[in-house]
Amino acid sequence: MAQTRFSGFPATIKTSGDDIDLRQLQQFSVNPGASINSLIPMGDVDRAVNTVASAMPEITFSSRDIETVLGGISTTLGVCAEDGGSNSLLFRWQERANCGTFEPLATATHVGWYAVGGLVCPDTLSVSQGDEAGASISCKAWITSTDGHTDPLTHVDGVDLSAAGTPTPAFNSRYYLGPVTVGGSLVEGISDVSISFGHNVSSPLFDGDVFPRTATIDTRQPTITFTTSKGDAGAALSVFGRSSGAVSSYLIKGASNGTRVALANAEHVSITASSGLWKHDSASVSDNGDGTISFSVTPLGALAQSLTAVVPTA
Repeated sequence: MAQTRFSGFPATIKTSGDDIDLRQLQQFSVNPGASINSLIPMGDVDRAVNTVASAMPEITFSSRDIETVLGGISTTLGVCAEDGGSNSLLFRWQERANCGTFEPLATATHVGWYAVGGLVCPDTLSVSQGDEAGASISCKAWITSTDGHTDPLTHVDGVDLSAAGTPTPAFNSRYYLGPVTVGGSLVEGISDVSISFGHNVSSPLFDGDVFPRTATIDTRQPTITFTTSKGDAGAALSVFGRSSGAVSSYLIKGASNGTRVALANAEHVSITASSGLWKHDSASVSDNGDGTISFSVTPLGALAQSLTAVVPTA
């Protein structure tokens, strides 16, 4: 008897506007977040009962398709997954075929993890010079229940991947490391950039609920970090922190069957903090190698994103 095995498949986030089809996923992880309370009666040594006291389910995922993710999920507000009470977060696996590739999409032997609704926010975006596969963005979904007691997350079998509205795998975009500007000036020698979007989300329980009914962004505390080999970067200012002015990190769009889209084309990505504080995190050198300085930027206000940026060259 052949062993049953599964692999990933595109996911869907349904919203009050257009659906977000995640055709270019890298990975996703489902965490039911169940808190189990067990009771051992006085005088006994074994459990007598187990109860799910509460559950805070989450789905995390990552993708290199920055265009689709940031085109549908705001860096400031995220996106509310909602579909009028039906499942609005649909993450899927497809069954592998013995002595083949995958079972036909319409076989209805595939599986999924479906959630009624929730809040989806970008978590981190990272890119480095040596990453040949390009930039990656990770996101998190805080799953909510309609009434606090109905299971908001289900593991479904018999899924038909040919059903209407189900996306199929496809390439859409990928982006590579671009320049960083601080106060309108290029910082040369950038080797890596990481952006934490800093959404602090709360999903409180009330009225005896088992599952949260709401998820809200309480605060935003984004950070931008980057590493440069330019040893005199920021040398005239305090290492402990100083005003940065505007800080922008650019991602250069990769060209299909080529290298990069022309820098002057308005097809690239930028993430910008209008102002903030930047400081040295560390400066290091080893043996006869090049020294590097790592900086972090603590922005004031919200980050701004653009999917139609032109990459500066000076």
